[in-house]
Amino acid sequence: MSSLECKVEEVFKITGRGYVLTLILNDSDVSLKIGDTLRYQSNEKTKIAIKGIEILNYGSNIKNIRKDIIGILVDLSEEQALNTKGKILIKHI
Repeated sequence: MSSLECKVEEVFKITGRGYVLTLILNDSDVSLKIGDTLRYQSNEKTKIAIKGIEILNYGSNIKNIRKDIIGILVDLSEEQALNTKGKILIKHI
């Protein structure tokens, strides 16, 4: 079974919506979608459901957007969200 790996680069909160995890994907040709579930590489039991996909603000530099960096909206507590920073998440495909 192959998997998509992504590293949580940054975490921020959108008031009234939840936390966004900024991910760097190991393969920009593999997609993530709302409803997908990610797991910690080191802990298969922990599940993180994707509630939304966020396009990161590139301002006037939109033509140079990196396809390997995305933001995902998740339903985690502040502590859980902040603890994801620097971790590797996986999605089995």
